[in-house]
Amino acid sequence: MLPSFHIATTPQLCLQVEGDLCFDTLRAEHCDAGGLWARDLAPGAQLWIDLSKIGRADSAGLALLLHWLARAAQRKLTTRVESVPESLRGLARISEVEDWLGSDLPAVGRA
Repeated sequence: MLPSFHIATTPQLCLQVEGDLCFDTLRAEHCDAGGLWARDLAPGAQLWIDLSKIGRADSAGLALLLHWLARAAQRKLTTRVESVPESLRGLARISEVEDWLGSDLPAVGRA
């Protein structure tokens, strides 16, 4: 069976990520998915990303997550990432972006 990945949104403004967050499963439309939910939220709204149902995760998964967080920051959303798997946190640590996975996203791309 091939690895799978999908995203669901809940009425509580939660982006629930399920499956393997890796090169084998990610597609261009997954990058766009983050922009779709972000565009409908008012600046200042709180959005959380739940990673509790993630299986495998690699650098492609980290890149996707950081892309979503950057999009949320552009929209001035407050973000919270929950249940980050240790494999993903380890990648973030060696990439020196671990703080971005905290409860508040630091300014991304701002001087």
